[in-house]
Amino acid sequence: MQNKINNIVSKVSSTVGTFKKLARGQAAKAVLASAVAATTLGFASTSAHAAIADVTSLQTTLLPGINTSVNNVSGYGTSTSGFVSTNHYNMNYAGQDLRIDQLSTSTGSYIPAGLANTVVRRFSGPNTDTVWYQGTGTATSTNINLASSPVGGFEQAFSGNNLLVGSDNLFTNTGNSASNNTNVERLDTIFATGFKAGSDKVFAIFDRGLTGVHDGFKIAAITALDGTGKPSAYGTLISVAEGTWGKTNVVGTEHYIVTRRDNSIPGDTFHPSDTVDQPIGGVVVPTDSLASAGTTIYGYSLFAFDTTGSGSQLVNWMNSTYFPTNTSGVENKGGIDAIGTAAVLYTAIPEPTTAGLVTLTAMAALGYRPRRKA
Repeated sequence: MQNKINNIVSKVSSTVGTFKKLARGQAAKAVLASAVAATTLGFASTSAHAAIADVTSLQTTLLPGINTSVNNVSGYGTSTSGFVSTNHYNMNYAGQDLRIDQLSTSTGSYIPAGLANTVVRRFSGPNTDTVWYQGTGTATSTNINLASSPVGGFEQAFSGNNLLVGSDNLFTNTGNSASNNTNVERLDTIFATGFKAGSDKVFAIFDRGLTGVHDGFKIAAITALDGTGKPSAYGTLISVAEGTWGKTNVVGTEHYIVTRRDNSIPGDTFHPSDTVDQPIGGVVVPTDSLASAGTTIYGYSLFAFDTTGSGSQLVNWMNSTYFPTNTSGVENKGGIDAIGTAAVLYTAIPEPTTAGLVTLTAMAALGYRPRRKA
């Protein structure tokens, strides 16, 4: 039986390779249904309502890339971080992706089933892209080495399946000592054609942060899109509080470089602004916890923990009554450092059925051997 499960994972892993390096805004139409369907004989999908649960382990593949460099880049931090504007750095990008092939919780395992068509940030205040990379280097280094590829912007960082990149202080408007405030009010992850909510389909939210204190966030299913493809209705707004999730380090402590650019400056590159050494933790959110099973949903939106309201009140992200524009990175509000895997939809690896197990057990007891061909 274990070999059969391994075969499922092997077939799916080869399909997941098609997710590598999708351009921003491009539809990721690859779906693993055919691969799973071909291997589900003797298996049954999970039918019970699945609970929100911590990710306990990951299976990943490191994909090689092409090296690129941007030289003589000034610092964009503060005297606190050390990356002051008078310092200059050579930014070396290795172009790698650390792809999730499978994730597990205490109750089940899941594999990538597709990518969102579009990831869009709805922001207020300065239009600032803040992106971090796993890498090496400090404020006093000449060379800053970054594991992944240089992204074209915030949305591209979230549009793939890559644990080596993410965004710093996703929802903060104020308070970061290195001025890394991303000013996002809502992050939309949109699957344009929609799909049915169910316990076997899940999203996974990851955070780069200290164990036991991962920042709080709120999440809701997108239940309708308007004529321009923007969210026009939402399911229940669910709160996930600081310190209640991500208690297993699925990626151990690594060194990360935070970079930032000012989008009001044409052609501005990403500048180093801070460094941090932290692990990564995550949580699985079943789609049937966001909407009733069988409901068509079009992805999900993430919100700061200080967001209020529900339903239609979540549509207008510019309404400061429900979307405060003074969100800080402290007091469990907006400091989540989300990972560049937010666009991935996962599906459950089916469990063996009772009938399938009985059949295999009986065959083993009878000493069954497949007949050799003549």
